[in-house]
Amino acid sequence: MPVQEDPTVNPVQPVANGQTVSVDVEHEGKPRRYLLRIPDNYNPDDAAPALFGFGGWEDSPENFSSYARMWNTGAHGEAIIVYPEGYERAWEAAPYAKTRDGEDIRFIKRILDDIDLDYRVDRSRVYAMGMSNGGGFTSVLGCHAQDTFAAVAMVSGAFYNPVEMNCVDAPMATLIMHGTADKMMTYDGGTRHEAGYLPVRTVLGGYLNRNRCDMTFMSEPAASGSERLNFNGCQQPVELLKVPADHTWFWAPDAANEVWNFLSDKHKYVVPAPAPTA
Repeated sequence: MPVQEDPTVNPVQPVANGQTVSVDVEHEGKPRRYLLRIPDNYNPDDAAPALFGFGGWEDSPENFSSYARMWNTGAHGEAIIVYPEGYERAWEAAPYAKTRDGEDIRFIKRILDDIDLDYRVDRSRVYAMGMSNGGGFTSVLGCHAQDTFAAVAMVSGAFYNPVEMNCVDAPMATLIMHGTADKMMTYDGGTRHEAGYLPVRTVLGGYLNRNRCDMTFMSEPAASGSERLNFNGCQQPVELLKVPADHTWFWAPDAANEVWNFLSDKHKYVVPAPAPTA
């Protein structure tokens, strides 16, 4: 069904369905860039979800978009996909990042606002996914940008300590995929680039607390000896996929489809209205 009239939708669609363009902008005095892909089935009469994808340290958005393999998921038909480039190809929270204090968060929100001027975006279905350093930044968004994002998915995340600092106490649908044999960002945490990074259980625990989960879970086997844990009683779903593999965007389980299948049906959390008083 067509959505309510949105006067900001550009009647002349700047980018054709199924096409990807590179967009250069200046943000807070720095040159920035992102790739924008319009879904194959975009219809300006219907609001489309938006998916932001963040690659690892030194990744170009072209490289991440290639190995993320979202072309093999339903996202290519349905979602406006944005692959932003980190400033000097690094994302906030990592010790080697050149951005601090929410600068990258503001950049992502600015991109979303810009896209929403030309396309009909479903602001209740804005998602983030990331790999390694981009996974760490995705967790920063899950910690601080619940006003914008409906769900986040982190694959082999680089969880440097700021990712769990001063988080907004609000629910966020969350998927974490991490290799139990990850030698770069070990499952149990450690030190890299002369900075500490958190164990997966610590990052997971933050999301469990903010989602008010009851700390019990259902476990089931997944592809290639992986284990899927779905946590109970959460205000928004929280899932952990423990993969017996090293630091990568996984092929089995297939990270692309695991991520999109988790994200695609989530809607931004709405705080319930208080019960009427007598």
